[in-house]
Amino acid sequence: MEEKLLGTSENKSTYSEKMRKSSSEGYVLVFINPQYTGKELSKLLNEEIPPEKIRHTFTKLFHNTVRNTELVIKATDTLPTAEELKANPESKFLFKDLATKAIGTVLEILQNSLGLEIRAHVSADKDQIFIKVKATEDGLKVQADIIDYKLQFTSDAAGIGYRTGLEDFKEVLPYAPFEKNSGKTPAPGYHRTVSNSENLYQKFNSQGAPDENGETLFRPVDKIRLTRSMILSAVNLTRLTKKKILCSEFALPNEYDLFQLQQSWANFKLFYRFQPLHLVRNYFGEEITLYFSWLEFYLKWLFTPAIIGTILATVYYIFRETNFEKTYSGICLIVFSFLISLSSSFIDQLWIRTENTLAWKWGVTDYERSEEQRASYRGKSVKDEISGKIKKFSRKTNFELFARILGYVVMILFMATVVSITYAITVFRNTSNFVWREEAAGAINVVGIKTLNLIYPYVAKKITDMENIPLQTDYNNSLVLKLFWFQFVNSYFSLFYLAFLSSSSECEEGCMGKLQERMASMSVTSLIFNLMELGIPLLINKYRIYKEQKRADENNKRLKRIEKEATKMPYDSPYKDYMEIIIGYGYTVMFGVAFPYTPFMAVIAVLLEIRVDAWKLCNITRRPFPAQDNSLHIWINIIQITSYFGAAFNVGIVIFTANLFSFDDLNSKWLCFLIIEHALFALKYIITTLIPDVPKKVANGVEWSERIVDEKLYEKYTDIDVEFLSKNLKFKRESIKSIITIEDLLGTK
Repeated sequence: MEEKLLGTSENKSTYSEKMRKSSSEGYVLVFINPQYTGKELSKLLNEEIPPEKIRHTFTKLFHNTVRNTELVIKATDTLPTAEELKANPESKFLFKDLATKAIGTVLEILQNSLGLEIRAHVSADKDQIFIKVKATEDGLKVQADIIDYKLQFTSDAAGIGYRTGLEDFKEVLPYAPFEKNSGKTPAPGYHRTVSNSENLYQKFNSQGAPDENGETLFRPVDKIRLTRSMILSAVNLTRLTKKKILCSEFALPNEYDLFQLQQSWANFKLFYRFQPLHLVRNYFGEEITLYFSWLEFYLKWLFTPAIIGTILATVYYIFRETNFEKTYSGICLIVFSFLISLSSSFIDQLWIRTENTLAWKWGVTDYERSEEQRASYRGKSVKDEISGKIKKFSRKTNFELFARILGYVVMILFMATVVSITYAITVFRNTSNFVWREEAAGAINVVGIKTLNLIYPYVAKKITDMENIPLQTDYNNSLVLKLFWFQFVNSYFSLFYLAFLSSSSECEEGCMGKLQERMASMSVTSLIFNLMELGIPLLINKYRIYKEQKRADENNKRLKRIEKEATKMPYDSPYKDYMEIIIGYGYTVMFGVAFPYTPFMAVIAVLLEIRVDAWKLCNITRRPFPAQDNSLHIWINIIQITSYFGAAFNVGIVIFTANLFSFDDLNSKWLCFLIIEHALFALKYIITTLIPDVPKKVANGVEWSERIVDEKLYEKYTDIDVEFLSKNLKFKRESIKSIITIEDLLGTK
């Protein structure tokens, strides 16, 4: 039926309209079914809980907040005590009893404490309980007010109406913390908000489009964030997951929005088009949209070195076997080396300007200040005397310090493994009589890289979890730092060895040719692995759905859409995708001079990566939580570091590997290398310094927005004349018998 509907544009429109009407919104919690009788869960469900741990384990599943403390205490009092169980040796408290009590308490908290609307059903194979959670409009307002969630003003609230020809810094309407109309006078000493503050914010229709007659103040992604924030304020989802009571949690997919993205974005036929980033942001949130914005920006930067590199590489390969090798081909490599080294200085600085502009447009310029603690952060929930909010606090222990040290020790061990593998590949290349041994060495190297790339991230993540870092941004920075230095050695050491450390006996005809062959084979193999990025998860998903449906068939049931969604692989964060792209960037800026076709290969890889990742998000993985973000954070520093390494490596390849300068001794080569390398470093630093991080209109726009918010929401006027008129302010003199005049002073009266 669906295939027939999609046959014509008219049918597509009809199909999308049906989905628009049927699309729902909300958040999904998937719990284990304590009453499941199948063999798969019998061992877990019948596991005995030690009597002395029952109450402690149960209370840890919930946060100690005002709104749910009474419910948790009431539920805890119904649990058997250790003394009661010991007095009756035949009595046992099993895992399924704990799960039943925990799920029941969660349901009570969601409905009675948080006022959430829920719909629940047992899965078709009866091993899970699905709970769809939806917040009311008033509940969303309350939570938005509590966490100071930012919403955008209307044009009327900003005082610009529908005027044209506005200053460029007024392109973006101000974002302000939401203030719910309370109808009450604020507490003494606290700021006063206008009585009709809710009228200041934009409204949206049921499809999430701005509409002055809309029925809600929140976009669908806002509702998801606020709903999950409400749940997290009372229920410890991380603890429930760790105890295997909660199986998964995810945002409910919106069929209409997903269909729009599948047609206009996750489509390989549209590889040549720009991305509909506004649709991506409204469905997946700012964090993921920032990643795809970076991909698009990087692709634009690649076009120049790709075109020039392809031309120069063609000239180089034409003339390298002639008497003009030292002139034309050598000049081509030198020109390309300087182009890559200097242009890489622009990419990071211009991107910083771009991400600051995007953060301004998305209203997340000060995201770091409003970032909430990670749900998995371990600590005791208490009221913070500084911020006045409920936060988790944890004492720093020697164990966390040990975990931090252990992370770097393990990283060094994996690096040593990379060096060992590289040595083994070198021995194979030098001793084997295999005709395609160079190509095979390159392919083996890529396979080794990819294999370690699968193992080490898992280990690094486990160790970073042990560090118990409170904020997601800091957690990502710590994890990425461990991953990057390993990836740096894992991805580039074999090329570095071939370019600078291999002996003349290993490269009888010159290591430049060997390096070019290795780069070519690695580029092709990497593209193949990129396609496998879709194939393997797709097969895993199909197998999971097959197993679920097989168990459902035993109960004469069919899997619902939400159950199929739960079987999909989760997508936690785009850090793995960032790593893949930035490692590719390193190949271009550090070893591109050895194989000038590298930027062209990178263009193909990025075009493919955009559609592969888009298709993966829309079809293979569960809908990720629409997290906010405003920067690449530590990735910016990594790009800058890679850029400086690239300048040094390019000069080194030109002087030492390609041997384009006729020097009689090694000292002369080193002197030339240091002079050129330092000159490039100086130029790169100057370029970085001269380009400001924040465009002027963005800086002005942020300042203007803050002023408008203060005036319209808090009645704190920065314009002195407006302040005097609006508050009827006047300077009054005390009662004085006479007024002194200038005539009195001069005696001329």
